[in-house]
Amino acid sequence: MITGIRIDKVEAWREKMTEMKGLDINISVDNVNITGPEVQVEFTYVATYPDKAGILSLKGRAADEAQKLLMSYMAETGLLNGRLPASVKVERWDVGAATLEVELSFVGHPSSPVVGKGAAIRFKTGLVGDEQHKLAMELKEQLAAAKNDASKVLTVRNAALTGADALLDLAPAPVGVLRMRGSLLSHEEAKQAKEISAGWAADRKLPDAFSELVLNAINFTCGTNGVLVVRPVNLAPPMVPPRISLGNANQQ
Repeated sequence: MITGIRIDKVEAWREKMTEMKGLDINISVDNVNITGPEVQVEFTYVATYPDKAGILSLKGRAADEAQKLLMSYMAETGLLNGRLPASVKVERWDVGAATLEVELSFVGHPSSPVVGKGAAIRFKTGLVGDEQHKLAMELKEQLAAAKNDASKVLTVRNAALTGADALLDLAPAPVGVLRMRGSLLSHEEAKQAKEISAGWAADRKLPDAFSELVLNAINFTCGTNGVLVVRPVNLAPPMVPPRISLGNANQQ
C-alpha cells in the first residue's frame, strides 16, 4: 500500500521558442530500499517537449570492456539528463537511402570511468519511410552546425546493454524539459516486500503489479504538480495520460 510520495527536486527549462509537437514522459526507478515491510522507491520523472517527431533506434556491439563502459556511461547519464553527455562525440553520421550508420566515441570526463581515447561504438539502423530519412538528414545538418556536439542536438530516449548488444534510441533535442526527482513510500506485507527485494537485487526490476501502482502514482503526482513548475518557462502543462498498464506485448 502506497503511503506517500516525496518530491525532492524539480527543474524546468525551455531551450528554444519553436512550436511544441507533443509531450513524451519517461519514469525511471533509480533505486529501491527495503527495511522490513517499508519500501522506498527513488525515481526520476522526465517530461520532454519535442518540436520534431520521430525516434531513431540504433543497434550496435560493445565488443570490449572499454566499449561497455562507454555504453554504460551513456545509459546512466543520458537517461538521467535526457541528453548524450558532452564528452560523447559523434564521429560518423552517415545517411544512406534506407540506412543510418552512427559512430559514437568517448573523449574523457572528470566524473566518468576512464575508458581511453579509442573507446567507440558503431551503431546501425534501417530507416523506414521518408519521415525517418528526413529526420536523419535534419539531424545530420544540425550536428554539422553544432560541430558534432551531440549534447546540443540529440535526446536519449532509451539506452541498454545486454551482453555485447548495445541499443540506443535517439530523438531530436526538445523545446524544453521538466524533470522531477523524489521517493515513493509503501508499506507491504512481508511476503511482498521480500519479492520486491529479491527482484530488485536480481535484475533491478519490480514485480509487475507493484510496478503498475508505483508508475501510476508517480505519473499522477508529478503530472499534477508539474503544472505550476512549467508555467514560468512557458511550457504546456504535463497532462496526466491514461493509467499505465504493464502486460505481455505478445498477448492478443
